Amino acid sequence: MSLDRSLVRHQMRFVNAKLNDWDFIGVGDSVSDEYECMVGPLTRMLRDGEPTDEIAAYINGEIDDHFGLGGSVSGNEVNSLVADLVETWLLRSKAGFAQSH
Repeated sequence: MSLDRSLVRHQMRFVNAKLNDWDFIGVGDSVSDEYECMVGPLTRMLRDGEPTDEIAAYINGEIDDHFGLGGSVSGNEVNSLVADLVETWLLRSKAGFAQSH
């Protein structure tokens, strides 16, 4: 299945904005691409309707392995982010993925 590139860009901007808003490292105000490494995989997972526990496991793995911050972010924080991502993704998908974040 071919995806519209413009739609994918909007989806990826949405995921990046959510990660920057969450900002578990505390640099989102000064660095807009700190979490970019997670944007592609998370966008794919959301688009594919992956279960929330798998999305949370991916994020936890990145926090532990890529960022080296294991134990610094609670499971509740990650689960809250995932719930927000999925809920907002579903709402935006139904609306044709409006361009604002």
